Amino acid sequence: MDRVISYHVEKDYPSIRAFLKEKRYPAAVLSQLKRNPEQLEIFAEGPEMEERKDQNGHKLHEQLPVGTDLRVTIREEKGASAQITPVEPREHLKILYEDEDLLVIDKEAGVAVHPSLHHREDSLANAVAQYLEGKGEHIVFRCIHRLDKETSGVIVIAKNMLSGGILAEDMQERRIGKTYVAVCDGVFENDPEKSGRAEKEGVIDVPIGRQEGSVILRCADPEKGQPAETEYRVLKEGADCSLVEFRPKTGRCHQIRIHAGFIGHPLLGDYLYYPHYEKIGRVALHAWKLELTHPVTGEKMILESPIPDAFEKCL
Repeated sequence: MDRVISYHVEKDYPSIRAFLKEKRYPAAVLSQLKRNPEQLEIFAEGPEMEERKDQNGHKLHEQLPVGTDLRVTIREEKGASAQITPVEPREHLKILYEDEDLLVIDKEAGVAVHPSLHHREDSLANAVAQYLEGKGEHIVFRCIHRLDKETSGVIVIAKNMLSGGILAEDMQERRIGKTYVAVCDGVFENDPEKSGRAEKEGVIDVPIGRQEGSVILRCADPEKGQPAETEYRVLKEGADCSLVEFRPKTGRCHQIRIHAGFIGHPLLGDYLYYPHYEKIGRVALHAWKLELTHPVTGEKMILESPIPDAFEKCL
């Protein structure tokens, strides 16, 4: 699927490359444009919009004068995600937002994101491939953040190389805000010194490492673990459990699950760390909100999935 983007140039640039770098074009896209100059078109300002200079396109080192218009065509790789079989999902995709650059899904709990040995044709990637194929679109499946199979909520897929590269950098540099909501065992306390319970809001700053003898399990490991920080705030309490907002500042595997357990309030239904299913039959963790900057338009966006009814029923 080609993505065509047009820009009006507001000042002189020493090169097309300099302009595109200002727009945060990643190296992979610049490399494609270098190999394929026909994907760069420059037009003189005016009603006729006649193409300037070279009918075969333009080189990245060419100057870009003020008042011109630049049209960039970004092409998807051949055989995009050919290994992902398009399959109609059991439940229709819940699409929260879509444009030429992003596809935002409200993922159901129990759905794996990527195909694997046990989920060759029932992953989110299979369902997205089926949905887009029906629209005549073929993309590489670029999921910009990770959600465990049992975690529900907001997940963002980049639909081209440009949006994928920019959002991957934003995620790495922690420019994307992630807010989760979970049902935790027990109730919190305003005065933890009297009760020994965790206070109703705070910051958990405890390194996380692999649990000895396991390739899957993680644990709080202040000595050898990697730095991990999570902000939390109690939203609502029941008689013996609490609805809690978590905002991870780092991206360690199982970070919220480990940190919640560390402060004495593990997540209900967590089959790895706290397999208590009396109130809910799944890990009670939901990707509630995602705050990001649109990779092409620069628009600030807040993408939100409703808190599951099952969470409220636990209280």
